[in-house]
Amino acid sequence: MSLENNQESRRHPRIEIQGRHPLDVDLEGKVHSMLVADISEGGIGFVSEEQTAVNPNDVMAIGIEQVINLRGRVRWVGKDPANPARTHVGVEFQSVIVHPKRADDVQEMVDAWMKISQSYSTFDSFLRILDIIDNDILDGKIVDFADAVSGIAMWMEQSVGDLDLWHVLEGMDGGADVHLMVELSSAGRDAFDDRASRVAAVAQNKVTKWFEHRPYIYGENVVIEYFGNYEGKIDLLHKLAILLGKRTRTWTKLLSKNIALQVLSEQISRQRGLDDL
Repeated sequence: MSLENNQESRRHPRIEIQGRHPLDVDLEGKVHSMLVADISEGGIGFVSEEQTAVNPNDVMAIGIEQVINLRGRVRWVGKDPANPARTHVGVEFQSVIVHPKRADDVQEMVDAWMKISQSYSTFDSFLRILDIIDNDILDGKIVDFADAVSGIAMWMEQSVGDLDLWHVLEGMDGGADVHLMVELSSAGRDAFDDRASRVAAVAQNKVTKWFEHRPYIYGENVVIEYFGNYEGKIDLLHKLAILLGKRTRTWTKLLSKNIALQVLSEQISRQRGLDDL
């Protein structure tokens, strides 16, 4: 018995899998090798390369990396449009069970979760620091752009490792004009020109690059030159660089406005002093 795979009856849009991925499944107590054809929120589609007897309502168990077990029920069986000699099977998800089979599986899951949690915790604290600096700029407590950026860079060095922070401006010739805003590493000035040219290349191409196993993280108006162990930190560094890059433009305007108001206030005070004479 087979049911037609009716596109109109699908409740969830399906994503086709390019280069179909092989996966062993347990179908009614027997293990079969199938290829993943598509996946959706509600289920998964398989193509069977072998002559497998599959019927609607059969129960299927799907193991992924020996850690996640999916249980589903066959909802339709038909011919593979790409190869009619193969069987196309649609399975609806019924349950998801996390069931590690070894003790180190559990530890790997815990380590992965801790790494993710730490990254988001670090990012959250970074957002809090930015909020404080934003308020200080608005209140006129920070009137030097370098002070704001240095404070951020010091925090980043303590939280994610050794780094230098470069500011990127559009040059007169349309290229990237780069300036070392904060130098916290021990890279030294001897290789300054080479490092600056790398930053300029990253800024012009608008993409993070590695030079001599050192990442230069692109973030719009800034580039983070990272010297620490970047394993597991690239995504976090990208978020920090992009967010800081967006802030620098706004901060520059706000700080310029604060400085202009301060100068105007001093001029008014001096003028009043002259008028009193």
